[in-house]
Parts: sequence; C-alpha cells; structure tokens
Amino acid sequence: AKTSFRALLGAPSVFVVQMPIRGLSHFLTERGLVKTDHLNVLHNKIVGFDTTYWLKRQVNIKEWNTIAMGGLPISLGSMLDSALHTIHEANIHPIFTFSGLKTPKDHGSLFPTDHDFGISKRIKAWRNLHQGSLEESHNLFETSPGISMDTLVAVMRHFYRRSVAFFCAPYQARAQLAWFAMEGRNHPLPTAGPNASAGPGVTPAGVDYVFADESALCYGAQRVIVEINAEDHSFKWIDYASLLSKLHLRHAQFVDACILAGFDAPTFPPLAEQHPFQFKAVYELILRFGTAEEAFKHHVTHTPGFAAFVNQSRRQRMLVLHAPIFSPKGCTPLFLPDNPNHKLEQFVGPRFPNLIYYFISQGVIASQVLSNLATGYLVELPPLMDSSLYHLVIEGLNSIRAQTLWIVLPYLFKQHFDRPENRVRIVRWYAPENEEDLITKLGHHEARFPSAHWFVRTGPLESQIAALPALPATSPKHTPSLTPSSPPSASPPPSPAHAPSASTSTSAQPETVSSQPLGDSASPFHLASIVRVANTYTLHEAIEAQKPESLSSLTNLDELASLIILQALQLRGFLNDTCRLTRLGRAFVEAPCFHEQLWTVIELLKMQAITNEPLGINADTYSIEVLNAEDDQRDIRLISRLLSLVPMHLSGRWNEGADLDLIAMHSIMHAVHRSLRNLHETLGLILFLHSRARLPPAEYSALPDRLPFLATPSTAMGIVVKDFLRGVAVPAELSGEANPTMATLAQRFPACTNLHEDLAVAFHFWDLMLAMVRNIAQSPNRSLAPGHLVAMFESANDLLQRRRRAAGML
Repeated sequence: AKTSFRALLGAPSVFVVQMPIRGLSHFLTERGLVKTDHLNVLHNKIVGFDTTYWLKRQVNIKEWNTIAMGGLPISLGSMLDSALHTIHEANIHPIFTFSGLKTPKDHGSLFPTDHDFGISKRIKAWRNLHQGSLEESHNLFETSPGISMDTLVAVMRHFYRRSVAFFCAPYQARAQLAWFAMEGRNHPLPTAGPNASAGPGVTPAGVDYVFADESALCYGAQRVIVEINAEDHSFKWIDYASLLSKLHLRHAQFVDACILAGFDAPTFPPLAEQHPFQFKAVYELILRFGTAEEAFKHHVTHTPGFAAFVNQSRRQRMLVLHAPIFSPKGCTPLFLPDNPNHKLEQFVGPRFPNLIYYFISQGVIASQVLSNLATGYLVELPPLMDSSLYHLVIEGLNSIRAQTLWIVLPYLFKQHFDRPENRVRIVRWYAPENEEDLITKLGHHEARFPSAHWFVRTGPLESQIAALPALPATSPKHTPSLTPSSPPSASPPPSPAHAPSASTSTSAQPETVSSQPLGDSASPFHLASIVRVANTYTLHEAIEAQKPESLSSLTNLDELASLIILQALQLRGFLNDTCRLTRLGRAFVEAPCFHEQLWTVIELLKMQAITNEPLGINADTYSIEVLNAEDDQRDIRLISRLLSLVPMHLSGRWNEGADLDLIAMHSIMHAVHRSLRNLHETLGLILFLHSRARLPPAEYSALPDRLPFLATPSTAMGIVVKDFLRGVAVPAELSGEANPTMATLAQRFPACTNLHEDLAVAFHFWDLMLAMVRNIAQSPNRSLAPGHLVAMFESANDLLQRRRRAAGML
C-alpha cells in the first residue's frame, strides 16, 4: 500500500521545524504561571539549552539571503558569539542540546493538503525582488519554515571550536534535557574530558534549569526557562510542580491536554475549527473526562481523519511519556512503559547499537542516513529552487545513497539487510505516489565495499608530503561566514565541579581563525595532502596491505580521516582496489588544491549535469518576465554556476540582490555535497563499529572538521562573477582608480570584504577545472567529457580570459 506523503513530513528534510503547543504559552501567561526573575538567580547555575529553540528565540539568525542565495547566514559566527557572551556574562554554565534521529510518522493524511513547504512565499518573494520591492521580498524570504540542517551543523562545529559544551540527543533534545535535569547528576554519563586522553571518564551531566519551549514540561522538566532578556537582566520561567498544583492536574493529564491541543500533531478535530483556538478548551476537556482516551469515547465522529488522529495521539503520547534518551545504560526510555507489550521499537523504529547513539551524542556523525533507516523513508522535499535538472540529479545521486546504505546496514542489524523492515523507500514531493526501494535499487551485485585491509600510516604520508614542493600561498579560509568579526570579550567561565563540560564535546581549544586553504573543508593534511601524495602515483607505498585480523586499531585522528577519504575516493572511482589511481583519479589529483570543488564537478559530469543551457525552472510558476531577466549569455551561465562553488569573504548584510538561475544550481550542488558528506560519515562510522578506530574519547568530536563537504557556499561568488562578465560600467568618480573595474565592483558589493583576492582565487579554480576537463577528454573513456562539453568550456574560457585581461587580472 502506498503511504500518504503528507504523513511523512517528520522524515529528514532541508529544514528542522519544531512547532509549539497550540495556545499553551498564552494560557500559562494568562494564569500567572510564567514567572519573571533577575538573571542573578541563574548565577553559577547549569542551564541546558534546546539549541533550535535558543537559535530562534535568542539569536534570531534569519537572513533573507540564506533562502535566496543558499549557504549559511553571513553573520552567523558573530551572532553566536554575541549570544554566548550574554550567557557567560550572567555566569551561566550552558550545555547546548541538539535533536538527533527522526521517528517514523503514522500513515494517513494528517497534514493540510495545501501545505506547500513555503514555495508560494518564495515565488512571491522572487517576483517582488524582480520588481524592485526589496523590503517586502526580503521579509518573505525570511519567513522560512525553520532552521536549516546545514546551519545546525555549523552551529555545532562553532560550539566545538569555541569549547562550548554540547550534546546531541538520540532523538528529541527536549527529552534529553528533561533527563539531564532529573537524573543526570545522579547517573553520570560515560564520557571523556579535555584531559582524559588515557581513557574514558565519568562526569555528571545534571542541569539546574532547561531553556526550551513549554513542550519541555511534557517530558518532566521541572524548571523551564522560556526567555532571557539581556537588556533588563531578567528571565521568564515556569515551575512545573507549581503549574500542576494550580491547575489540579497530574503529569499524564497535562500531557494529554497538550496532545489534544496539538503537540507535533494536529488539534483534536472537534476543537480544531475554534477561532481563536484557546488551550482552555482542552484543559476543561481533561478536567471533565480525566484522560484523552475518555474524551475520544465521548466525541466519536465519522469525520475524515478522526480515527487517524486518535491513533496518532496515542502514539505521540507514548513517544512523550516514554521518550528515548541516552543514559549510562545506553538508549533507554525516559520512563518505562506501564505495559510491557509496548516496546520502544514500535514508536522510534529499529534500535541501533548503543555505540551509535554515543557517537551521535558527541557530534561525530550526523543523523540523516540513520534517520532514513529509522523511519524507513528518504523523503525528497523541494529544494530552495526546483528545476528539471534537479530532478535528474537526485535520481543520479541514488547510486551514492544506495551505496552508503549498503555499507552500513550489515553493521547495524543482526538480521540480513534485505528484510522488508530494513528497507528505505524514496518518496518525492513531485511524485509522491511513486515509491521506490532505495536499498534494492542498485542490487547487491552493483554495491561496492571499500577494501577492509587498507591501513594508512601517518609516517609514510608525512615523508612523501615533505618531499613535495610547497603549495602556493593562495587562499582565504574556507568558511568565512563563520569567522566572527571579533571574538567574545569574555571567555567561558570555568565550570563548577559538577558541570557537564567534560561529557559534552568540549575538548577542543577555541579556534578563531581556520588554517585550512580555500577549497578544502578538510584540513590540509587530509584531502589536499592525500591527493598531492596520490599525484606522485606512489600512494600504494604508503598503504600497509595486511590481513584484517592482524591489523591494530587506528589511534590517530589524522590516520582515521585519511583512511575515510581514501575509501571514499575508491568508492567513487578515483582509486582502484589496490589504491592505484585510475585515469579519472589522475586527472583529479593533478590539481594542487580545490579538490572538494573539483570532486563536485566530477560528480556533476557523471550525471551530465553541467550545462550552459537553462536548468528547467518552471516558467509558469516564476513567470516568463522573471526568467527572462535571468537569461544570460550561455558562457556567463556556465562560468557563474561553477564558480559559485568557491566561497567569498562576506561581512554585514547582503543587499546586492539574488539570482534565480544560480540558486537553482546551488540546490543541485547542495544535494551532491550532502550525499558525499553522508558517504564519508558512514565510512567513519563503520571504522568505529568494526573496531578499526579507537581514538582517545576527547578527539571524537574533532573528526567532522577533518572530512570534506561540510557546507555548500552561497551563490555570492556567482553573482559577483556575473556582473564581472557582463562588463562593468565604471562611474566617472572611479575612473581614476588604479583598477577602475575592481573599484566599481567593490562599490557595488560592499558586503564582499576581500573582493579582488576572492575573484583571483575563483579564477585560479577555473583554470584548474578547465585543465582537469581537458585531461579527462584525452582519456580513452571520454564519456565524462565529450567533445561538445569541452567546446562549451573552451568558449566560456575565451570570454573569461578577455574579461580578466581587461580588468588586469590575467
């Protein structure tokens, strides 16, 4: 039977959406149950923060350009540091908690049929932008459905570099925070601190207050902060024991009332049409009938969806009252079910090994692939800009996705991985009725596994690297958007003896400036240096071919990251099974840098997704006028699309417009990056599960920064390059400048703080990419670079060289 697409919105998506309980905030405020106290009350207290709620409530990271241009908010780093400074000034010891895996949704059409994922607002925003209504356009762009997953990952990495305590829950952050508040101090988690390199230690993880929305009360959190006001040095909070006493409710009754109001689910149908909806109605319903079950019996209707609502409410009640959390016993229910027949797997999907939940908790691996397995679905939601080429690309990416699942499944389940319950079905927003089984899509005979006996030793690699010529000094850092304009004026205060800092990924030293070169999000030793060594065609000499059973475990972070990248290169066709370069690999490694971008280009070439033609944006949706405004010369389209892979140094607010064609191409590149990132993280996970990697616990959280494809740059570079290629009209007042073209561009794009150098780096990337395409075209197998594609690149190169020569940049 086909599953309703509307019922699957809880599966992995571009955005993380957390809805408040309908009407509860007003109800509690109206009854004086929300207290206000001075921040001094929180002096030297440990506060557990729901990161998503904190970002929405206290940081306000929404920027219109993240929807119109992709990438991360320009001022993300400085905004985070400013908000953290407020916490540290109040002498609060924070532990930020992220949500982890998704849980399966019940089947049935429970979501509004007109739900369009914010597409209609974006269409209107683009039309307003085209018509010059900038303020209205920006406001529409900023009303995104939630916080992007990329932003949450970037926030986690920022916390790590700032030595800010964080923890990733196995499922719901609110449930984990409630456990920290109730049991954390009495039942310490097995973790490692900054000085625990000799082995794991234990540190209590109790918190005094929870900063979250009112739904945290449903999980049993006793003191919930809903707002911190830095200006008047106050905070608003709820005392749950006092709330239950004054409302004459038991905990289970309060949960029932919240579920009837709408807690990650629709409102109780008989009350759903009430305008305005008041939480008082469900409160009185519970006072009258005692439980939600009794209310259901007295309000049985035959209206469509009522039976489905009852089933979903029962399931939601179990998920709340017995929410899975991570404790010293592993992943366990917050409270044990009263009915022994109610198993956790019925509500959260298949159980994974407890080691998996530990690695999730330390931020070692993201949850997307595991969420696909837990829910049984990979839900393709609309990108920031849809196009017909995007549809072709996500079909092409199924080979990487299936490959990733084939690798991990045998390690996660005792049963064989072709069991129906272990399958992952693809559901696409544009064809929800057509479901496909992703795991069996390739077939077992097409799945490739990395060689288990590879063993990279740091010494041989380092000796070969030392013999190579130095890289040219090029580059701005890879992630300028996360570099704060200034570091926080005060360092985090030392944690009290019972603080959870050691148990929550705080082992890294603060890192204000990244040392990695532009174009390689992995550290220079890993992606860039491995590829440079491979360019000597002797990489196999640095690999010790041993029998798997004779191998000792990897205990060095550099060795581990190197092995992960090597295995990914092999799986994607750059290296053969003996770790020798293929012809494709040789064309790839001859470049001294930009390997992350070049890898992306090769994957796009495999899917025939590089073109100078329109991408197939729906003209009926976005109007011919808007699309015609984006209809550039073919050469300009090709160059600006590909150079968007190179990030820029940006500061302040971007008010220089956006580009429909470029955000459509960004959506394609982002999909490629996510699939490749998932592959790398899964390979790392397998090494842990296979006992090939045994790092000091304090180093686990450093691994994500060593792997490529962490983030996709915005379209800023493409927008600037388009202006450059169209020809810059120099105003009279700038005609006397040493370089009038660059001076004019700098005036037009004030948010670009390093414009000349960034463009020079982008043009260097173009030269290396062109050389790689020419090299591939000369190989016996020219299918990746046929004659017409090479001619397309050469034509674009002629235009770019003319413009560079005219601007004095050749």
